[in-house]
Amino acid sequence: MKKKVHWEVAFLLLLLVYCFLRAKAGGDFDVYLDAAAKLEKGENIYLPPFINGLQYFNSPLLALLLRPFIGLPYYVPEFFWLVASAWWVWRIWKLLQWYFPSGVLSETEFRWWVGLSVMLVFRFLIANFSMIQLTIFLLWATMESLRLFRDNKNVAGGALLGFAINIKLLPLLLLPYLLYRGWWKGTGSTLLFIVIYLIVPSVFLSWNTNAFLHIEWWKIINPSNAEHIIESGNGTHSLVAFLPVYLTETTNELPIRRNYVNLTIEQVEWVVNATRLLLIILMLGFLRRMPFQPVRSRLDEIRELSYLLLLTPLLFPHQQKYAFIYIGPAVIYLLWFFIIKRRTSFAGWKGSLSLFVLISIVLSPLIGRDLIGNYIFEILQHFRVLTLAVMLLIPLLWYCKPEKIVTEIV
Repeated sequence: MKKKVHWEVAFLLLLLVYCFLRAKAGGDFDVYLDAAAKLEKGENIYLPPFINGLQYFNSPLLALLLRPFIGLPYYVPEFFWLVASAWWVWRIWKLLQWYFPSGVLSETEFRWWVGLSVMLVFRFLIANFSMIQLTIFLLWATMESLRLFRDNKNVAGGALLGFAINIKLLPLLLLPYLLYRGWWKGTGSTLLFIVIYLIVPSVFLSWNTNAFLHIEWWKIINPSNAEHIIESGNGTHSLVAFLPVYLTETTNELPIRRNYVNLTIEQVEWVVNATRLLLIILMLGFLRRMPFQPVRSRLDEIRELSYLLLLTPLLFPHQQKYAFIYIGPAVIYLLWFFIIKRRTSFAGWKGSLSLFVLISIVLSPLIGRDLIGNYIFEILQHFRVLTLAVMLLIPLLWYCKPEKIVTEIV
């Protein structure tokens, strides 16, 4: 017991040191704090100059909430944010475990499940910590609000989910899911708090200033903006970064051709939006029940939630590697599925398992710049291999239904 405690204390100390060093180095949180400083001066937080040349894409409410911290060195609030992010990671894992039957995995299988899960989300965790991003909080808020809704704590759940949607729109996809499942109180509470959070800044800034800032915010996040239709540079990963570079000629960092057709911008936009619509419609296949009916089981729920969360970084523009922490639930579900499946036989499953192994290699730290070299890494970025790997998770999730392992877990 003492040895275990010593390891836990050592881990926590190392974690605190790591968080402090990352906070001192700075990251995207600098942009949020800079927006708060500009708000304090009465400036337009959506116009340059920007710290580190990075546009502020988040809500006026987030800048307002960070305003009390502007007198401190930036690394102070960033350190506490990173410590909180570490706790949110732990909490997300606990929330995800609820969906899987307890006592089904042996101790060895459980260790493999945890170890492989950590390995396959590690790159995205590190990206969130190194860039001091919001995405871990957003994923936690999504999962925690679902727990609150299940426990009939609809006001608390709506307040949390509504806040997450306000500061960054990524959790917005959960709202139609709540409606489809007939969670009326949770949906209503969330919509109410979304409206409240839009109004709250006017108490401190005046009604006209708040309205002006929200209009300015919409101008930069409007999905019809030209910069959100084609993202050709390396570093972004989503449908608008993946499909257009194969469909039309684009400027890029490497002199390697990607497109073998040359559609117009209007045609590319149509293909991207049609693909988005197709992926949204495909969600109905994962739900597998008529509207307003409860899910069949916890495993069914985590499978359909995994698909919904996986869609998030694909559908929204301007997504970078850190946003793919959203694929964590899908990876964890598939790992659990294949660990259970190996108890009997992989007969008929070799193709699915091989595809999952290939995807896992792309997701794993083995594809890091330091291991494979800068040039190969940039080639993988150039051809959007990460986005392709994430899209290949979709047919795997579709095929790996809970009932296909029911005999192994009875």
